[in-house]
Amino acid sequence: NLSVWGANGALLLSESKKDNIFFQLFFRRLILKPACYECAYSNFFRPGDITLGDYWGVEKYYPDFDDDKGTSLFMCNTESGKKLWEEIKNQVKYIRILEDECLQPNLQKPSMRPDNRDQFWEIYQKYGIKKIGQDMGLLPLSYVERVCRKANGILTKLKNRRV
Repeated sequence: NLSVWGANGALLLSESKKDNIFFQLFFRRLILKPACYECAYSNFFRPGDITLGDYWGVEKYYPDFDDDKGTSLFMCNTESGKKLWEEIKNQVKYIRILEDECLQPNLQKPSMRPDNRDQFWEIYQKYGIKKIGQDMGLLPLSYVERVCRKANGILTKLKNRRV
């Protein structure tokens, strides 16, 4: 879920990933920078001192560490990064893991460029985000629309089923 809280602690927005257009566009790789499709750092050999990112798959290897709020991955790439880690590690809850346990797509290869990326940007620049949602099926559906689609799918299956 995507949740936004105000300075006073009040919940301002809460949406599931499937109902949030940003998540839909991001996970379909449509709004990545062009360099992401050719990234030279989609591996463990990185020039920066540290790499900080999401630890995808923590639930597979360390289910007790997964709190459903997100777990960060902190990688030390240089001696300076290791020194920094030694300075801060007592301030965080952490576990030491193996590279194989955090191997995720962008640590193996760059993101694949979607075939419809140019179409996406063309429509977006010409008509805006609402048109993108309509033309590419990304806007969240209302409850009634979801029920109607589900019912239509069931009826189609029943119609096509041989008795």
